[in-house]
Amino acid sequence: MMRKGISAVLRETGRWTSLGGVASLEEAHTVFPSLPRIPDLIILDLELRYMKQKEWGLEFIPWLKNHCKNRNGKVPPVLIYTVYDGYAHIKSAMDYGARGFVSKYEGQEELENAMRALLDGRVYISRSLLPVYSKLPGIIDTLTRREQQIFAFLQEDRDNQSIAERLGLSLHSVENYVSRIVDKLGLKNRRELRDL
Repeated sequence: MMRKGISAVLRETGRWTSLGGVASLEEAHTVFPSLPRIPDLIILDLELRYMKQKEWGLEFIPWLKNHCKNRNGKVPPVLIYTVYDGYAHIKSAMDYGARGFVSKYEGQEELENAMRALLDGRVYISRSLLPVYSKLPGIIDTLTRREQQIFAFLQEDRDNQSIAERLGLSLHSVENYVSRIVDKLGLKNRRELRDL
């Protein structure tokens, strides 16, 4: 389900309403303050787009917390709904403050189960992703947020240039991060990251 599709599908059930949808952080920063109220729940993708540039959706969460604090409102739970389902993606999302994580490969029922869980104050990770999430407990806790982002892309076997483009970093910076990640995890080389 795409962004507009999610809203439409959920509205058609008669169980949910949508206050809106955005495609980029810039659009979120503009639209969110104009909403009549703070939503009860935020569904967020890890990858957003602004003028053909990819953005890291998790960057919205700190902004959201600050915005809600300034409006004296409760921070709504954030549910990540994305095609990315590696350990580092789930870990990064939870570290940023997301309360749930569902793969877009799951069905509508799984998405709605997650939404209900978050609204009930629970944390929710898709059952299909729990083995992934529990596979490497604590292994990347020593990495910074940026290193965790890069680690997630390395797990997808992305090259340094594509990581640099996606995160808006120089190639040299990415190479330095990769070297630090390999060192921190006690690995011999980058290839060993894929086997984690």
